[in-house]
Amino acid sequence: MKKYSMKIEIWGTYPPPIGGVSIHIMRLVHRLQENNLNVVVKDFNGLNTKKLDYVLPIKNKFIEFFKIPFRKKTIIHLHSSNFAALLLLFFLGKRHVIGLTVHNKRLIDLKNPLKRKLFSLFLRRLDFILLNDSAYKEQFINFFNLKTEKIYLCPAYIRPLEIERMPLSDKTLQFRKDKEFLISANAFMLKLENGLDLYGLDLLIELIAAMKKIEIDVGLIFCLPQVGNKSYYKEMLQLINKNGLEGDILILQGNIPNAFQIWEISDLFIRPTTTDIEGVSVKEALDFGTKVITSDVCIRPKQAILFKNRNFDDLYSKTIKVYRASKSQDAVQVNFTELDAVPLIIKLYKSFF
Repeated sequence: MKKYSMKIEIWGTYPPPIGGVSIHIMRLVHRLQENNLNVVVKDFNGLNTKKLDYVLPIKNKFIEFFKIPFRKKTIIHLHSSNFAALLLLFFLGKRHVIGLTVHNKRLIDLKNPLKRKLFSLFLRRLDFILLNDSAYKEQFINFFNLKTEKIYLCPAYIRPLEIERMPLSDKTLQFRKDKEFLISANAFMLKLENGLDLYGLDLLIELIAAMKKIEIDVGLIFCLPQVGNKSYYKEMLQLINKNGLEGDILILQGNIPNAFQIWEISDLFIRPTTTDIEGVSVKEALDFGTKVITSDVCIRPKQAILFKNRNFDDLYSKTIKVYRASKSQDAVQVNFTELDAVPLIIKLYKSFF
């Protein structure tokens, strides 16, 4: 098979740590390699504990940036909107093909007029921008006053790789066995934005408490790669204890590279985020046939059940409905189909060869 000569560099984080973006990058790189593309990851934040030859940890970011003008023409695909990185690439990366995948919606919240203007200048210089939400695409174009021809809609979801599968822990499997109805959820790290729990752990604790009160044998597995806000984490643990839910909520803290296997064995996956651009875990759960309830803060797959953002009553009623339906012999199965992002990305790369 032909080996394509132009180098492709994915700039971002390769697991660990585990998160939606780092998992997306890992799956993308493996799929690109399967298609015989010359690709490496420039890992600015990851730990690269496995010493993979295609993952290059960057210890000195500024030295890396100042090497850019002297290197052969390369496709540099950014998976971060770090302001300093974008600014340096604007001045130093003119000989290269540079693109950006936008993984969050916070860019259009910029308040500083100068920063907004500089972002706009950099975005206009890019050779491609990938977004996965048509409504956000329009907002993005208007906010930064961009032309549309370099902006592409592309799904962010890439199916889990077989190499990601590994045995689940005995603790996880026993918890599943002990609970009639298992809910799973996750967060990259605990974080408060505008005083609200970004990943909605507080809502989930309240939900489990309410379901236990009507004698539903329910459990929650909450995957948390990084603690984040330590004081808030302590507050949530106290809330669990206060409600007597120590045996009903299992928080798996630390890197869980095969978390999708937990969604797979669950009866329901919930994503109660206050802001989102997709939520890879939502699509993972649906892909493995698990019911999903998720906040209505962005465009979600049509198979997901939406609840009003931060509305506990709406979340509770829809969860009870899913629980009762799961006991019915006529329970409807999830039928999830999703375009694969990788062929679209490969086609885009090859247009620059």
